Amino acid sequence: MATIPTRQIQLLCSKTCFYLLMLVLPPTGFAVQMHAQPSKALQQLCDKVVQNYVKPNDISYGIAIGIIDGTYVYQYYYGKISGRLPQPPDSSTLFLLGSVSKVITTSVMAVMDNEKQISVNDTITRYLPDSVAANPYLSSVTLKKLATHTALLPKTPYNLPATLIQPEDTYGNYQLTDLYRFLLHYRPTSAVFKKKNSKQFVYSHTGIGLLAHLLENASGKPFDSLIVQKLGAICGGLPNTAARLTLAQQNRLAPGHRFTGTEIPEVSFASMYGSEGLYANLPDMLRFTNACMRLKIFEPALEPRFNTQMPDVKVGWGWYVIMDGKRQPAIYTHSGKTAGYSNYIAFEKERQVAVVVLSNSDNRIDKIGIDLLDLLLR
Repeated sequence: MATIPTRQIQLLCSKTCFYLLMLVLPPTGFAVQMHAQPSKALQQLCDKVVQNYVKPNDISYGIAIGIIDGTYVYQYYYGKISGRLPQPPDSSTLFLLGSVSKVITTSVMAVMDNEKQISVNDTITRYLPDSVAANPYLSSVTLKKLATHTALLPKTPYNLPATLIQPEDTYGNYQLTDLYRFLLHYRPTSAVFKKKNSKQFVYSHTGIGLLAHLLENASGKPFDSLIVQKLGAICGGLPNTAARLTLAQQNRLAPGHRFTGTEIPEVSFASMYGSEGLYANLPDMLRFTNACMRLKIFEPALEPRFNTQMPDVKVGWGWYVIMDGKRQPAIYTHSGKTAGYSNYIAFEKERQVAVVVLSNSDNRIDKIGIDLLDLLLR
């Protein structure tokens, strides 16, 4: 394998960083120390995979790659934050997670279920205002159905277009009152209604977005507090994972980019942050991924529960589980592309190998993560 110099600015303006992650993993209280150790071979592997998908002279955005291999963690940074900020991203750079937000939301649910604060079998009407809960079509919908995309709610709420102001800021004006109004008047189509007791998978931003609000209602706390209290304490701290960024965090947010390379104005998620609107940096996502990969408390979220429309892919609580009969054990994964960002997260529990890829571009980077994971597991 040919060496790709990390100082070859015309290639990718690549920067490699290594950090020590101390992950305290309850309930055993056992601290797993993730050792940061430079690896020239791994550096070259990442460089080559990235080069396969990114034109060397055209990259106008940043890519952050994190790898966990047993107790070792590696971080690599490529490209530049933007045309205005030509420096590469680093460990402090924040990205919009898009649909990867879903597995954070369902992980909060898993912890609250473990703590008996809620039950995943609770109907959603238990945590809705009485006026909204009066809709009889909601009476059979449970938290678990929201988490597994089997509640048969639509991908996006039917009344979303009426609130749209800017096409690229899809949820910016969609308030909680709009979501409740949708639920109050929700009527499944006749075809869906016939299947209301089925286990049909219907991918739904609506359902996971609603789930975050129900967890807030159940706890009486804003979702950012739930991330800190329910996940941060378990994962070893998630100080940069949030739906609402501080001013200091906003200054570290990499702007989203269209596939053409132009910047997208910052978007907002008035009520749908649990589905697509959480932010994080690479170190936080590595801590989160490591905890999901190792801890018993997250095992229910990873259990493959229902089939999807994709062959050999099942769904757990938010997570996709790839079980193709050829690769054993399973791969747990999620990805997303939202508002000028594209992200990928995947891991294999038995060998404790994980890959996280974050980018601030509409260009899908799934293949970078998929190829890296495949090479690491060979």
